[in-house]
Amino acid sequence: MKKYLMLLLIFSLMFQLAGCYSYQEITKTEFIEAEDYMDLKVITKNQHTYEFDEGDYIVKEDSIYGNGKMVNIKLYKKEYKDFSGSIYLGDIQSFKFDSFDALSTILGIAAIVGIIVYVVSSVNVSLGGWGPSGSGNSL
Repeated sequence: MKKYLMLLLIFSLMFQLAGCYSYQEITKTEFIEAEDYMDLKVITKNQHTYEFDEGDYIVKEDSIYGNGKMVNIKLYKKEYKDFSGSIYLGDIQSFKFDSFDALSTILGIAAIVGIIVYVVSSVNVSLGGWGPSGSGNSL
């Protein structure tokens, strides 16, 4: 039973770390007309990437002003540097909001259920089944 509880905790931790959210690309018009500004990732035309948390940026006239992180991707590692300032909307190549991703969530849950079913069935086979053993005499 401890093994099952441990598996459940590991999968819960996986979901907490990976999450069911991902960045979804939006158009400039969708960004400007958005009622709520969620976590934002922008990539500029000169390939700089900036990430802002919800509430840490505002849009005024033709620029984004805020405090966030500048992301520098090196091979397999991301480096984050604090950023405070503005980015001209005309210099931005892509806008992405961090939003709920139903497909990733469904696939993640299906994978976990599949793993649990596999583990339970393999334990069942190795124990010879869950029912009573056939060692008794019948009348």
